[in-house]
Amino acid sequence: RRRRDPGPHGSLWAALETSWDRLDAAHQRAFAQLSAFRGGFTLAAVEAVVGPGIDVLETLCATSMVHTTPGSAGLRFGLYETLRAFAEQHLTPEDRAATELRHAGWYAAQADAWLANVDLGEPLDGLEPERENLRAAFDRAPDVAAACVSALAWLDRTHGPSRWLIEALDRAISAASVGRQIRLRIDRAVIRMRIGRIADAWTDALEACALAGDGPDRARAEVTRAQVAYHRGEPAEVLAALDRMGPSLSWRMEAKANQMRGLALLELGRLQEA
Repeated sequence: RRRRDPGPHGSLWAALETSWDRLDAAHQRAFAQLSAFRGGFTLAAVEAVVGPGIDVLETLCATSMVHTTPGSAGLRFGLYETLRAFAEQHLTPEDRAATELRHAGWYAAQADAWLANVDLGEPLDGLEPERENLRAAFDRAPDVAAACVSALAWLDRTHGPSRWLIEALDRAISAASVGRQIRLRIDRAVIRMRIGRIADAWTDALEACALAGDGPDRARAEVTRAQVAYHRGEPAEVLAALDRMGPSLSWRMEAKANQMRGLALLELGRLQEA
């Protein structure tokens, strides 16, 4: 078997080759596929992306090729960067492509589940540690993992939006289905509003409302239009948007709508109604 070029790693790479040679073929392939993850991973993620995971992880942890870290949502596993780079060199191009596609599919499904919880006002468990995996999933398969961008946009509402996120939203919208575009345009409207691009945010909000029609995303789109209208100094438009929103399944969205309604009524001098 041809040895990989150790580059600057020298004797450490040689030691890793020795540990690698002691693994059977199944553990070698699993270890190589773990290089698809970024920033750590859970047992559930391993089972979805690599295959039956607990026996493999026990062996790799026992040989110090995988490390563990306690987290708020349970135990996380990971590869130190040198080990990840070593593992990645042992992936064939075909195996890499298939593994990365499974990785993107898993995190896209997780992102959809997390976003559904957000809409219902439920707490999110395990989203914050997956930032790097969500980003990697979208970078590798933007047509599959657009939901990952929406999850990252939600996280970045409490942080400053990165240049990568702004560009990723542009890419995701250009490739997304109509149904997926609604949420992505709402996400981009909120971020554009936060960075002062109010005119662009208004365009996104109007487009999201048009795409939503009378469908299940109507309430979210109209609340977003109300938020942007408030920043445009148009309290009457805020109230009009909220009147169009219809029922919402999310107490979080209802709370936001009530807040916006109160602010708009104050702006209009209708203190008793506020």
